[in-house]
Amino acid sequence: MLSKKKEFTKISLICATILAILFVPGCRKKAREEKRKRRTNYQIIKETKDSLLARGKKEDAIKKLEKMIPLCNNIQELKGITLEIADLLFETGSIGKAEELFKRFSNLYPGDAKVEYALYKATLCSFWQTLDMERDQSKTKNTISLAKKFLDRKEVFTQYIDEVGKMMVDCQQRLFDSEVSVFRFYLKRNDYISANHRLAAIEKEFTDKIPDLDAQIIMLTCELAEKINNKELLEQKQKELKEKYPETQKAITLAKAEKPKNSYVDKF
Repeated sequence: MLSKKKEFTKISLICATILAILFVPGCRKKAREEKRKRRTNYQIIKETKDSLLARGKKEDAIKKLEKMIPLCNNIQELKGITLEIADLLFETGSIGKAEELFKRFSNLYPGDAKVEYALYKATLCSFWQTLDMERDQSKTKNTISLAKKFLDRKEVFTQYIDEVGKMMVDCQQRLFDSEVSVFRFYLKRNDYISANHRLAAIEKEFTDKIPDLDAQIIMLTCELAEKINNKELLEQKQKELKEKYPETQKAITLAKAEKPKNSYVDKF
């Protein structure tokens, strides 16, 4: 009985060996053919994409690039495809989608030579989606966040540093103006407690971010003092403004003479 089991096992091993000899090379050959086919398809799609770009058909080229992604086995080529799609999306006006791709690239490949370009373009895309001060400031805050990420690597990133710095300054000012508009909204509604809290938050939030913040805080305090009829505070802040920022005082006087405004400066 034992000898029969051993014989059966031996026969099984022999059969497995024969099958391996017969079929494994065939499987390998099939895999090689499949790989060749994928590469051929990849090249055909790539050539079609190049032809579409040469004819200015960028949106159709994007579709071909998207088809190339699952066929691509080379990480460097895949990086190139990602940036090419992002650039084409940017050029065709799909700024939001372009931003997401540029951000994905910068997050996935922080050490790549193209990461400075990708993060700069992500910041630029976000900046172009910002709204005026009286509307939602989510994109303004997002741009500031991306700009900070870029500027944190200023020792390495040098090509776009000035442009990103300007976007940061612009967004900080826009966010400040938005907060001031909320402060004035509370003043208009005679909600002086909320206005005072907002003013304190503005001073705390924008310290070292707005060049002439102190002078602007003094002027906003004057607006609040005037609305609550606090003459003592108003006179104190007017005097402080005149002594600390005489040039600002001159500008206010000039603006008042040229175009009267509904604020405390009209009553200096």
